[in-house]
Amino acid sequence: MKRFVERHEGTVEVKRGGVEKCSEFIITFPDTSGVNAMTLPRIDSSTDSGDTSSLRILVIDDNRASADCLAMLLDAPGHETATVYDGEQALASVDSFSPDVMLLDIGLPGMSGYEICRRLRDRPGGNDLVIFAQTGWGRDEDRRRTQESGFDCHFVKPVDPAELLAKLNDVEKRKENM
Repeated sequence: MKRFVERHEGTVEVKRGGVEKCSEFIITFPDTSGVNAMTLPRIDSSTDSGDTSSLRILVIDDNRASADCLAMLLDAPGHETATVYDGEQALASVDSFSPDVMLLDIGLPGMSGYEICRRLRDRPGGNDLVIFAQTGWGRDEDRRRTQESGFDCHFVKPVDPAELLAKLNDVEKRKENM
């Protein structure tokens, strides 16, 4: 996260609240549009076991800014992230990055998130992947379609950071119990 922010001439400040408390992440970029700071929402870390997070998370979204910001948010608590911006990169990255979790946009150009998810599920070991849909589509029909395509969870953009981190915490606990 720090490298991303510094590449954009910004700074990162973390205020940790301690056990059973919230942490605050303050990311400041140079003032280029009349807004000089962006503060990420406070994230309740009280459900955290106190252990360092250790998930490998692949973020796939054709909106580079969205993908990079989401990866930055996930880097902060200690997850290892990689970002790709299209379906072909996503399929290749699964082999090279070996993610525990994928956050997969549905509306990608060329190959939809539905198709990517189906292809991954058809691979050997594909059912072991945790694949979360992240999309602007939130109707019941959209949720049904993600479930039928093999997604484990459906998030509507903008993804609620606390909800996402809670789901990732669940994945981490399952991983530890294996």
